[in-house]
Amino acid sequence: MKMLIVDDDPTYRELMVAYAKQLSVKVAVFSDRDSAYQYFNLYPNEFQWAIIDFMLPGRETGLALAEDIKELNDDISILIVSHYNPPSTACVGTRNIPDPFMDRVNKIGRFLRKPALPNTIKLSIETLLHRQFVSPL
Repeated sequence: MKMLIVDDDPTYRELMVAYAKQLSVKVAVFSDRDSAYQYFNLYPNEFQWAIIDFMLPGRETGLALAEDIKELNDDISILIVSHYNPPSTACVGTRNIPDPFMDRVNKIGRFLRKPALPNTIKLSIETLLHRQFVSPL
């Protein structure tokens, strides 16, 4: 069991690594898109899960990385984390607002909005792991 964690924020990255290790999951950790993709490209079938920050250093987003990873390993479960606030949650009473970002996220995995409390991060990781065994995304 192996998880890819990609986040340029050391606080979130370390917290996610700690929770994954508590659950006996091996991790490969990166702070940028290019290094993560190069490593994943070498071993795409070793990973069951990925947690990827939307905003990463470089020309492409973490969402683009997640889409690239999904092309290499369609069975991987992915959680996108971001400070992005979807329009459907930005205003009370808004419904069915088109959101190309969230449409892309929903095609490849799940979404966790930052800032997130440590317990929320832990629960999100547990849910991500559980989904792998219960049903495909």
